[in-house]
Amino acid sequence: EQILYLIDLALLTGDEEWFIELSSKLNSIKELVNEGF
Repeated sequence: EQILYLIDLALLTGDEEWFIELSSKLNSIKELVNEGF
């Protein structure tokens, strides 16, 4: 829920670089979760 808020915030501010960084972090988290389970 907080992640969606951060994404909305990134889109509002138009900070594309920050958004890409956030996306890569989310992908890393997803990979860790998939490997963990």
